[in-house]
Amino acid sequence: MASLTLNERDRFARIPSRRRALEFLYGRAMLRLSRNVYTSVSHSRGCVTTASARCPVGIDVAAWSPSIDRIVQRFFTASEKQWLDEMSLEDRRNASVRLWAIKEACCKVWKKGLRFPLTPVHVPLAETGYTDELAWRLIDLKGTHALCVAVARSN
Repeated sequence: MASLTLNERDRFARIPSRRRALEFLYGRAMLRLSRNVYTSVSHSRGCVTTASARCPVGIDVAAWSPSIDRIVQRFFTASEKQWLDEMSLEDRRNASVRLWAIKEACCKVWKKGLRFPLTPVHVPLAETGYTDELAWRLIDLKGTHALCVAVARSN
């Protein structure tokens, strides 16, 4: 706790569950170990992951939760929503989580945060992909239900 900044201590104090608090502390510790490289941290459902590179990098680990429907409505494009609506419930849940992980990893590369309007950002769902600015890879974690990691980096 002593190595946390005042802002991080404030964020830590507002974390409601012990598990999320531990994920937060592990993530901050990993960031402190990364010097002179770009580093990104993500945590979800007890999984903490990092990515480090010599270029801007973003990582997100995502799992399905009931809040994914609100995320889809707020951050997905109209064509992405239409594409999801054509799927079965199980496929829609899996695709939503995977697409969200890619979008959030890309936002971390851009260092825009979630205040950045994501609805104009269309990211095709694929295991690997690229745009003019970014490349990404999506990894499904074996033995889990709709838990995946997306890593994006600048080209």
